[in-house]
Amino acid sequence: LELDGHPERMDLPDTLAAAAKKQGARFVLSTDSHQPGNLPFMRYAVDLARRAGLEAGDILNTRPLTEFRSGLKRAATGGTRR
Repeated sequence: LELDGHPERMDLPDTLAAAAKKQGARFVLSTDSHQPGNLPFMRYAVDLARRAGLEAGDILNTRPLTEFRSGLKRAATGGTRR
């Protein structure tokens, strides 16, 4: 699931992200950037993840590249990390 830090989006809400974590969901943080000036919005995505109680292991784009790719592959095939 994507946690979007763009101020005009700010989705998935932290309460839903916390519930999704309990069900074994994995996440990516994004900024929905369409220009370099939007990249600092990552701070908002990180804040949202923290409010949801997420840890680095729950967030695919904090993982080493091989683990990130493996997580994307599992997601594409409907697999979970459980």
